[in-house]
This record gives sequence, structure tokens and C-alpha cells, in this order.
Amino acid sequence: MTLDKPLKTLAEARGFIYGANINHLDNDPTFFPAFQRECAIMLISSDLRFEVIHPLQGSSPTDPAAFNFAFADTMVNVVGIPVGMKFHMQALIFRDQDLPAWVPANLTPANVQSYLEGHVTVPMQHFAGKVRAWNVVNEAIRPQDGNLDGIRTCGWYTLYSQAPISDGKRYIRDAFAAANTADPAAKLYYNEFGLDLTGSDDVAKRAATLALLDYIQAGPGCRIDALGIQAHMWPQADGQMKAGTGQLSTFDPAVLKAFIKAVAAKGLKVYITELDVRDTHLVADIPTRDAQVADVYRRYLDAALSEPNVEVVMTFGLSDLYTWYTNGVPPRSDGLPIRPLLLDTAMNKKAAYTAVAEAFSTPRNTLAAFNPTFHAPRLPRGRMRMR
Repeated sequence: MTLDKPLKTLAEARGFIYGANINHLDNDPTFFPAFQRECAIMLISSDLRFEVIHPLQGSSPTDPAAFNFAFADTMVNVVGIPVGMKFHMQALIFRDQDLPAWVPANLTPANVQSYLEGHVTVPMQHFAGKVRAWNVVNEAIRPQDGNLDGIRTCGWYTLYSQAPISDGKRYIRDAFAAANTADPAAKLYYNEFGLDLTGSDDVAKRAATLALLDYIQAGPGCRIDALGIQAHMWPQADGQMKAGTGQLSTFDPAVLKAFIKAVAAKGLKVYITELDVRDTHLVADIPTRDAQVADVYRRYLDAALSEPNVEVVMTFGLSDLYTWYTNGVPPRSDGLPIRPLLLDTAMNKKAAYTAVAEAFSTPRNTLAAFNPTFHAPRLPRGRMRMR
């Protein structure tokens, strides 16, 4: 197919929105023109980390002096709004990830609710009217922890489990209730990984996620508009998929479709929020590896986009120049650069881009068959750059 139309245009014609993750470090003259051409949504994540925007405890849970939105303000007001971007913000409450030292040192069972609500309220009110959607709670489920309903053990859960609240799970409802009050016009979603595959770990997480959606919807003052499915795919050389837990299983389009239908039955939209294809265990040959990566993108999107309640698709980055897999994730054993995204490091369109464009161009009431003979064109190999 011809690649003359940007991905955002193809997506809009099929009734959904396409975007990608970006942060202030990615705003360079090599990368941003490609991002602006292809994307309608900026997913701002690194610049919304707890330690970045709420570095100090302050005199109260909503003390404006305790917050710092400099990076995110730049991305929204200076970079994004002038070129017509929509914004998704990620993530307000993200287990124990990226917490400044004052949080574990100074939060107690008596003050934890007020500080959680403050951390939700202040950022949302700061950006009110500018943000399309907020990832309110991220990755709150881990059945392996053995807690009731599969809720992950984290600092919020532990403090809420103690008197006077004595209900660890309630922190999730409190976050969504505060978000609903802070910006009633913004879309609110819960975001989770490990919902895609056929293995027992993903089966358990899907069941726990559906139960959690019911729990949030039934909460006083709560509103939730969508489930975010992260969709970090990790294909193996033998054709299997590896889950985030390390379990080997497979990807079955029918399983993903059935899960999305179950979410739709609750009146919720689905956002594909962090789609990428980790190629650390695939072959060394670049054209072959690119073809394998492209096939995963195509099969996943053919399944997801055949469901009408999928409203958003975001990849976790756009170019191999900027990918989280170069930041603390074990590299390929052969030392070769990874190629998990749609553009290479020189902003050339890869086989993955073609696969996504084709999926975006397919009528949404069809599910294209897997074509095991698909081969990618040979593309130049660009250099990698660490964040």
C-alpha cells in the first residue's frame, strides 16, 4: 500500500485516535516533525512521574509550592497545543513507582488518603480543559501477591489496609472519585499490562481486571470511562509470546476480542495505551526480524480494532531512537540494536509502520488472517541513542 497518509489520518477515518508516548527529551528537530505528522495524541508519562511533579511534601496535600509542572507545561503549552495535539497523561497513582523520598518517609495511615487525593487533584486541576484523558491508576493488579481480588501490594495498599481506613483496595476508588471531581470533562481510565495472552497469568489478570472495573464503577463518586490495555508484546524465536511475568504462552486474537467485548459490556471504552513489540529474543537478521515484529503489530491490531469500543491506539514511542527498552531493560544478547517501534532511528518507515498503516486502513468489522509469509523490505540500519 502507499504510505502517503499519516497514521493519525488513517485512524480518524476508521473512528479512533492514534498517538504515541513522548517526553521533553524527545522534543528534538530530528524526531518531533515525524511525531507531529503521524500522531494526534501526545501520551505524556515520564514528565508526569510522581517524583517529577510532586517532589516536596509541602505544608498540605494541595500546597502548590510542593508541585513542579515545568516539563509537562512545556510539552502541553509550548510544544503540543500550537500544533493541535490532544493529550493523555500517565500516570497519577502508579503503585510505588518513582516516588520521592518524602512519600514513604512521611505518609501514614492517618494522612494517606488526603495526600493521595491531593496528588490526583492538583495536577488535574492544573491542566483542566487541556487534557483529553488521564490514566488515574496504573498497574494495581498482581494476583501472585495473594491479596483479596488480586490487588497488588504497594505502599498505598499497605497504608490503606491499616486503621482508620482498614481497606487496602479503597485507594483505587478514592483516586477515581478525586479525579472525577477534579476535572469532570476529562476521560478517566485504569491502565494495566498482562491482559493479552493465553497463559494462566494473563487469564487471572483479566478476571481480576474485570472485577476491579466493577468495583470502581460501584464506588461512591467514582467515574471510569475506559480500560487501558498496555499491550507490550514480547515474541520469542519459537513463535511463543512471553508475558510480563515471564510465563510463556501464545497470542490468540479470539481471546483478546472476547476480553474487549467483556469490557464493552460494562459500558466502557478500550484504549490500547503502550503498544510495542520487544524484539530482544528474535533473529539477528534485520529484514527477517522487522517482518516478525510487523506481524505481531498486524495481528494484534487486526484483533483489537475489529471491536468498535476501541477508541484509542497509542504506541509506546514512535521511533527506535526513543524507546524505553534502552533504559534499564536487558539488551539483545548479540549486542545488536533493538527495533521495537514503527520508525527507525533515522525516522525511516519500517515494516512495522506498514503493518500498522494496513491495520488502520482495514474496515473495522473484519479480522484479517495471519499471513505467515509476510516479508519486510530491507531498510537501512540506523544508530541507537540512549535516553
